[in-house]
Amino acid sequence: MNYTVCSFSCEQSPPRRVKEVPTETWNNPPYPHGTQVTYRCRPGYIKYGRILFECDDGAWKQRRPLTECRNKPCGHPGDTEFGSFQLTSGNEFVFGARVEYRCNDGYQMLSQKNYRECLADGWSNDIPHCEVAKCLPVKAPENGRIVMTGAFDLNQEYSFGQVVEFKCNEKYRLVGSKEIHCSSDGRWDSDVPQCQDIICNVPAIPHGFVRNSKSSYKESEQLQFGCEKGYTFGERADALCTESGWHPTPYCTEILCSPPRVPNGNFRPQEDSYREGAMITIDCNPGYLLRTLSGKNTAQCTSRGWVPAPDCVEKPCDYPVIENGKISERMARFYFPMRIGQYVEYYCRNGYSTPSGERVVRMVCSKGGWNPEPKCLKICSVTHLENGYFYYHHYTYKEGERIQYVCDQDYRTESEGGEVTCTKNGWSPFPRCIRKKTCKNIVLDNASFPSATGTFGLQAKVTYTCHDGFVTPEGKDTGETQCQENGWTPTPKCIRSCRKPHVHILDGHVDKSVFLPGDTIAYSCSEGYQTADNMTTGTTSCEINGEWKPAPKCLAIECEMPILPNGYISPREGKYSNGDVVNFFCEKKYKRVGPASAQCYYFGWSPSPPTCKGCGPPPEITNGSIASGFLQQYQHGSRTKYECDTIFKLVGSKEIECVDGQWSPPPSCIGILYNSIYKKLWCCHTKITKSKVKDSFSEPKKEIEPHGVIQYKCTSADNNIKESTCVSGKWSPEIDCTGVVLQCENTCPPPPQLHGAKQIPIERNYRNGSKITFSCLESFQLIGGNEITCINGRWQSPPRCIGQ
Repeated sequence: MNYTVCSFSCEQSPPRRVKEVPTETWNNPPYPHGTQVTYRCRPGYIKYGRILFECDDGAWKQRRPLTECRNKPCGHPGDTEFGSFQLTSGNEFVFGARVEYRCNDGYQMLSQKNYRECLADGWSNDIPHCEVAKCLPVKAPENGRIVMTGAFDLNQEYSFGQVVEFKCNEKYRLVGSKEIHCSSDGRWDSDVPQCQDIICNVPAIPHGFVRNSKSSYKESEQLQFGCEKGYTFGERADALCTESGWHPTPYCTEILCSPPRVPNGNFRPQEDSYREGAMITIDCNPGYLLRTLSGKNTAQCTSRGWVPAPDCVEKPCDYPVIENGKISERMARFYFPMRIGQYVEYYCRNGYSTPSGERVVRMVCSKGGWNPEPKCLKICSVTHLENGYFYYHHYTYKEGERIQYVCDQDYRTESEGGEVTCTKNGWSPFPRCIRKKTCKNIVLDNASFPSATGTFGLQAKVTYTCHDGFVTPEGKDTGETQCQENGWTPTPKCIRSCRKPHVHILDGHVDKSVFLPGDTIAYSCSEGYQTADNMTTGTTSCEINGEWKPAPKCLAIECEMPILPNGYISPREGKYSNGDVVNFFCEKKYKRVGPASAQCYYFGWSPSPPTCKGCGPPPEITNGSIASGFLQQYQHGSRTKYECDTIFKLVGSKEIECVDGQWSPPPSCIGILYNSIYKKLWCCHTKITKSKVKDSFSEPKKEIEPHGVIQYKCTSADNNIKESTCVSGKWSPEIDCTGVVLQCENTCPPPPQLHGAKQIPIERNYRNGSKITFSCLESFQLIGGNEITCINGRWQSPPRCIGQ
């Protein structure tokens, strides 16, 4: 059996590659299976072998051996003199590579391009060229010249590294660099210097000053200067103006002295250095003294050093001055001062003794002075002691020795411990026995002192009793004192006290019954009472006379009778006590505006009384007028009527009424009446306590239509039957039972608004048992309970808000 194999043609042209392209043009696909295409390299590339692609079952595939075009080599790009190059693109010298050239330091690139690129036909452009850097010619400064260090011509260019030296003519000095160098960038490293006149300015000398100063000095001129106190010139006190400036440099240095070396002695204070004027004290070793004519043992730091020079020399022995003693008469004519090793003898006068007790003592001149030091000590004898006696072992004692004595009974030693010392002035302190101190019975104005004995011994303790109304400074009825050297201690004393007042005391003094002058207490008043300052609490202080000031009093709180024009108050009293409630009523034809009652508090009535109001002139209407007479003032319940002008129609009630000081809404006059508007005005159901409505209206409707009429009487025994009509939502005339409470139940007036407290929203009715809570504003403190209750028509006493 024969089989046929189907192959696909290539629908695309042979591929064009980056480095290779077909040798012929292939733009007419499709191409049958087996078609072969040879490739050549693009410019800049070279191939090694044959590159062949074949259409294989619909796809172009390269045939082996797999070969490709490679970058064409350009060879070495070439070196440049005085420079170098670096490969900046690619890794070898082949097509597409790039090298950049750089000149050595001191050389400049002359070529426009500093690079070469490997192209298809080799390296681009010539090799860049480097030339040594050149500096422009220089000219000699005025009053100066150029010193040539080599064979150079003037006005020529200079190469990198060359140096030009300058020098000024005589009497001129160089200002600027002495040498300039041609730099690698072709520029001189410094400007050409100048040759200026040699002039020295006046120098600034720290801690110094110029004598006879001028504005400037020329060459060879001299300057004199001085230094401040404590400083001296450095090398010399003058300087010469030279080309290089002042010579030597004028300066002042601080005068300092080094610590001195003192043989056979020492000095103080010890410092590392000393400024001019500083003083030191020289302490010579025993047998030595400071070599000076002044007799002082100090030296001073000066510009010449230490004056006088600290030097300790051997000290001779002067003529000895012996208090209460003398030199032997045969030696009194010896020459003084004596040298070391010579001697003299001395003795003491009567009543005095040498330290050894010998009558005559020899002393020798030594480095430390006379040895032994000549002394004559006082002799103290033991004598009779009145009211006492000495403890002694011998009858005489020398200066500095001590002895004790004791005193008889009822006597004591004047000195503590009874010890005395022999001094050059005798026994000290002088031995004496004095009678012991006693305290006498004293008479006190405000206290009783025990009178069992007239005198009391030292350390005796006594208890005294204060009279009625007096206490000790500690607030007690009795006190204790003790007999001491300076008398009774503490001094017996009774002061007048303040008794506990008959008020409620606050804070920590509640349990005290006696108060001292200066004590201050706080107290509070009972409900319905207040202090003289109209406060519920107060303070008072105990005075030295035993009375409280101000006197603590709690007075009954009272309110004056409020005034109600065009009305009256019930009950009517001259004064009202705290908590009393009054009711307000307006006269006939007047309407009460405000609360129906108020309560008496410590700060007055609350809420404020109402007003009894009528109405002013009735309002005007457009296209109409008032039919009846016109008045300036109308009473509550008054009525007036309106009428419209011709061709106008009255809409609404033609009659208005004065209610609560306000007129009811007036009617309108319109040209055409579009529709009839009727609005029912309802009167609220009115329940009358302690009154009885006539049988036909014993249980009136909840709502009465406008102009509905009721009949009522105030009490069951009342024969006076009254009528009231519902007008504009109100009863007219107002239901009136004078003296009878017309409330549904026993309610309280609006609560008080306290000073310093947050405002309380006012409700319409406060029934029995209603409660109000108070809270104070910031910086105020609440005194008392924060809640009050309405009880039987009156509020409990409110708290207070006191500023902190």
